Amino acid sequence: MGMSELISGVVEEYLASDEGKLKVETAVKKTVNDVISDSLGRYSDFGKKVTESVGKALAIHDDIDLPSYNHALLKIIERQVEFAQTDAIERQVASRMKELLTPAPKSIKLSELLEQYREFLKDRHQSGCVCDGEARFKIEIKDSDTTGFWHVRLWEEADTVTSSYSSRRSQPDIDFGVYKGTMYTLSFGSGDVQKQMFVGPLHGFQRLLFQMNAAKSEIIRDCTEDDVETSYSMYESV
Repeated sequence: MGMSELISGVVEEYLASDEGKLKVETAVKKTVNDVISDSLGRYSDFGKKVTESVGKALAIHDDIDLPSYNHALLKIIERQVEFAQTDAIERQVASRMKELLTPAPKSIKLSELLEQYREFLKDRHQSGCVCDGEARFKIEIKDSDTTGFWHVRLWEEADTVTSSYSSRRSQPDIDFGVYKGTMYTLSFGSGDVQKQMFVGPLHGFQRLLFQMNAAKSEIIRDCTEDDVETSYSMYESV
C-alpha cells in the first residue's frame, strides 16, 4: 500500500468518526455565519443600502440652530438646579420639623415641668460653669386679669459675681402663657418662639416647651412659686 493510499484511508476514517463529523459541522457553521455577517455587514452591498435608507429617513433638511439648542440646554439645567434646591430645602425642613415636633407629652404637671427646667440648668451648670457659690433661678407664676389665663416667667440667676446672668433683668429667659391648661404663647429671651424656630436649633428645656406648644399639651397647675425648688447648684442642701 502506497503512502497516498494510507493517508487517504486515515482521512476517510477520521471523517467517518464522530469527532471528525463534529469538526466538519463546527467549521461549516462558522463559515456560514461568516458569510452571512459579511453579506449583511455594514460595509456589504446590503449594509450600504440599509445605511443609506436609514440616513434618508433620519435626514434633517433644515440647518440646526445651535443657539436654540444651547438655550434649551440652559433651561434644562435651570430646571434641574431649581429641583435640586427645592428638594434640599424640603428635606431640611422635614428633618427640622421632625426634630422639633416629636415627641411631646400629652399632659404634664407644672411642678414636674419646672423640675425638668431645674435639672436642665443643673446639668448645664455642672458641665460648663466653674463658679463657686449657689446657683438659682427666679420664677414668677402670675394670674392674668382675664379668667383662665396665667403666665409663667423664668430667669436664670446666680449668687456669684462671675456669673453672666443677673436677677435684675426685666426680660425673662422663658415666658409662656396658659389658657385653660393649654399653652397659647411662648417666648425665649429675644422674642416669640414662632419667629425664632429657624434661627437656630432648640435644645433641652426650650425644645420641650416648643414641642408642647405645637402639640397643645395640657399643663396642670398644681403648685405655687413657694413650692418650687429653685436651686440648681452642684451643692444642694439636703
